[in-house]
Amino acid sequence: SAFGISQTAIALSREVEFYQWVERSEEKKQKKLGGGEEIVTTYFYEKKWVSEPVDSSSFHDPDARARKVNSQLIAVEDQTVYATDVTFGPCRLPEFMIRSISGDRPFDVKMSDEAKAAMQKAVMDAHAHQLYSSGTRVAVHPASAPASVTAPDVVHQQGSVVYVGRSPAAPNVGDVRVTFSAVYPADISIIAKYNGNTFEKVYASNGKTVSRLSMGVVSADHMFGKAHSSNSTWTWILRVVGIFLVIGGLKSIVAPLSVLAGVIPLLGDIVGAGTGIVCTLLGSAWSFIIIAIAWLLLLVGDGASSFIYFQF
Repeated sequence: SAFGISQTAIALSREVEFYQWVERSEEKKQKKLGGGEEIVTTYFYEKKWVSEPVDSSSFHDPDARARKVNSQLIAVEDQTVYATDVTFGPCRLPEFMIRSISGDRPFDVKMSDEAKAAMQKAVMDAHAHQLYSSGTRVAVHPASAPASVTAPDVVHQQGSVVYVGRSPAAPNVGDVRVTFSAVYPADISIIAKYNGNTFEKVYASNGKTVSRLSMGVVSADHMFGKAHSSNSTWTWILRVVGIFLVIGGLKSIVAPLSVLAGVIPLLGDIVGAGTGIVCTLLGSAWSFIIIAIAWLLLLVGDGASSFIYFQF
């Protein structure tokens, strides 16, 4: 609504970028007089498009803090808004499914005249001293501007982009560009519980919820196959993480032994290597036993759920 832009779509998104001074650093080692080394950090500054405003008051170089001051012509953030009435055949989709539909594409924006005029006025009122210019930038307030100095157009529309600044071809610090995209109606396939004129998640006996949405017309076998593959991948990721956590916990428990043995340097290294090997073997064995028990419980469980596959 801030831009007066609307579309017949499932979702409407804006991505915001700011033209800002950005700090980067480089570290180099150099020798000191009298021997030894020190790390010297050099800071560099450049103007570039970034996704969030940069606080120039936090720059490390005091001169940069005074001379390379960041601003922004409008305060705006990334945002996605979703349609509330999205239908799937004769049914209405719930919000969690609407948010799962993908495939956003840029479109040519057309701001309403009222929104463009309001944004133009707001920017000029807040940043007139930056934007009035006759060849080069001068500090002129609108109330005292000479007749020959007219208010510049600071709100530009180019394809899917709304640009706020003097010139899209020559950006200045503080300029903002907003890129719009939309998700349009498309074919989808879903796994869910059919309830009246809508759908809801399936609740399994273990308390977990099940639902899935795929773009395009996809067979039930393919959707269940992908869901099973995804679950298997996450299961093994969590298993590996669990194994490392168990091994790390055991090593933490026996760590004092290597510290005590470290009184004798060689003995400390031997004890440290030995306890590491023992903890790795014991932790791995312990973890695989737990994994096997969980797998057996899953086999004898009765948490099977049934689904119906609909196509409209």
